[in-house]
Amino acid sequence: MRIVYVILTLLCVSGCLGDSNKEDAPNVDMRKQKAELILELYNDQQFDSCISVATDYVRVYEDDFFGWQMLGTIYIALGEDSMALIVTEKGISVDSSKPGVLMNMGMLLDKKGRLSEGEEYYIRALKLDSTIAQVYSNYAVNRLMSREYESAIALGKRAIQLNDNIGDKGLLCVAYHKAGKLDQRDSLISVLEHLGYVDLEKLREAIGQ
Repeated sequence: MRIVYVILTLLCVSGCLGDSNKEDAPNVDMRKQKAELILELYNDQQFDSCISVATDYVRVYEDDFFGWQMLGTIYIALGEDSMALIVTEKGISVDSSKPGVLMNMGMLLDKKGRLSEGEEYYIRALKLDSTIAQVYSNYAVNRLMSREYESAIALGKRAIQLNDNIGDKGLLCVAYHKAGKLDQRDSLISVLEHLGYVDLEKLREAIGQ
């Protein structure tokens, strides 16, 4: 079973325009219009145009976190992890206070096999906000890949406590299996059956049932 990460993006044009309050009103309006266009293109999945506009945006507003965040989000959506890693790292250098982007960085590092580095970003994200279920979920994947199964179980449980997501139940089931906790695994599989989990057969295949 392929483990799917959750990508978390917290997009808000009005809250991500850096020091725009120091600009003249016409420049602020132009900046906001460009930011809104980036979001519109992204939501319409016009990714090539979105990359073009966002690249121009960060060229003009290099110290604006929003542009780097959007570029990272687009490249993640396209599966272009190397580019996503570069621009996400740049975004963090501009503003390291956004837990969602720290989580995305952790995910990208995990996919490169840099698990210890990835874990550091999940920890940083949780220090900023310990209530985001997606961070716990992706951190649990990191721990699974690191064969730290008890840690993965604890993180998976916390993700479910914060947001009762069926996908996280599937992830927890894998963690139980890897940890040899077969009774808990089978109990959770019964719950997933009752809930009509669409990836149940893939899950069974992954755990050899």
